[in-house]
Amino acid sequence: MRMMFQELPEYLFELKNKVVFFNGDYSPEMSDLKLQDLEIKQSRTDAINLLHFNQESQIHEMAVSVVVRSGCKAIINEIHFSIDHHSEHHSLTQILVENGAKLTHHQVIAPYQGKKNHKAHVEVFEQGQYQSVLLDMGGNDIRVEETIELKGPHANNQIDGLIRLKNQERSEHIIQVNHLAPETTSQQKYKTMVDNESRAHFTGKIYIAKVAQKSDSALMNKNLLLAKKSHVLSLPQLEIFADDVKCSHGSTTGQLNQEELFYLEARGIPKQQAQEMLLSGYSSEIINKITDADLLKILTPLSRTHL
Repeated sequence: MRMMFQELPEYLFELKNKVVFFNGDYSPEMSDLKLQDLEIKQSRTDAINLLHFNQESQIHEMAVSVVVRSGCKAIINEIHFSIDHHSEHHSLTQILVENGAKLTHHQVIAPYQGKKNHKAHVEVFEQGQYQSVLLDMGGNDIRVEETIELKGPHANNQIDGLIRLKNQERSEHIIQVNHLAPETTSQQKYKTMVDNESRAHFTGKIYIAKVAQKSDSALMNKNLLLAKKSHVLSLPQLEIFADDVKCSHGSTTGQLNQEELFYLEARGIPKQQAQEMLLSGYSSEIINKITDADLLKILTPLSRTHL
């Protein structure tokens, strides 16, 4: 069975507690856990690894549900990987965080060959917490849509995202957070780095319903253009129907700080190395949000070339 996956990176096999989808279908041969293990009824400190592998020149679709029951805590690492330029993969992850539960969700789009369309729909209930870190390492055609609904008082959401594109890669991220109950809180921060002729499109929207009084939400998108032909489109949005809330949104687009670059070069550091040091510092704020040591271990070699 391992021979079927011999073209996949070795690091993916080192992860434990795996639930594997291969070409859109659940693979019990590759999985350590069953699908019913994605209903989390007791807190666990070891992460569950939800892996999506695609290596066929076909269109594949799949959907998976994760439920974190009341008062439980869990970590889910979700990794998307393809090695076929002509593949097309559509995936949906549905997440339910019940009262007082907490889910930490690490999402990684590994250097992706082919077309990827991923949707995530998250519901968070009273005093529930959903924390997400998303790393997009680039691909031919990536589209990610994530909707978070804060449906109970004091529900909380935090999203940190990092997008790194090179060559002629394309990526679009659409994030919407809906505040549907009083005293809910959310914070979204996305950073983008685009090089060569790559193009990134970010849309972030905060919606606050009339009933969601005393809610607090912030959205920030920061972008770095690393080449003359790289392109970023950023569209942060607010839609507010309550009158007693705290909300902010913003977007910045620029280049590497030339004074910092000059400072490093003046101390004998080659320009390419100096740029890599600045980019590492820029991305580390997001990468350091990842709390699972095993995931960080496999991301280390990838980050040297793709982040």
